Amino acid sequence: HLARTRAGLESRQLQQKLEGKSEDEETLGEISVLGGNLVLEFLVDDNGFSRISNASDFKLWGVELEEVRSFAIANLWKKSDAPYLQIAEGVWQSPWQDGYDSSRILLVDKLRELEVIGETVVFIPSRDHLLVVGSEDVEALERVVVTSEMVLSQTAHPLTGQPYVIRDAGVEVFGPPPEQPA
Repeated sequence: HLARTRAGLESRQLQQKLEGKSEDEETLGEISVLGGNLVLEFLVDDNGFSRISNASDFKLWGVELEEVRSFAIANLWKKSDAPYLQIAEGVWQSPWQDGYDSSRILLVDKLRELEVIGETVVFIPSRDHLLVVGSEDVEALERVVVTSEMVLSQTAHPLTGQPYVIRDAGVEVFGPPPEQPA
């Protein structure tokens, strides 16, 4: 998996059409919407290089989307055995910085293990940064907003400043209640 912005996906699809690539050569597009402007795509290790999968890959493998998704999540779990780092009171950060940190938003059970106040809220300002905080911890939320803005302005691979909340139904866009100032 690789979490990307919808705008990046659409830009790449337009470029492929302009290059005259066939539908099978094109990326599959919106594989999975996480909420807001974030989508997931699948990466393939191809002779030591990573590339985004396309429709012909799925045909060649003879698999369905859910099979690939399950396999990708299992692989991500294998690469995610280190604990999250507490970088401030109530603020946790992914330690890997391996290009898959943003995709670890899918490892819901691991995120829920972190001690936060309220619901688990995740920020993914870049593919190498995943920050976790509690929905009811106003000071920690403020710290993470500042940190996310800093990462977004300094990284070579920015994603989004949009926070997401982990719920039973899945990953959703987070917005604090109107009475909460954060």
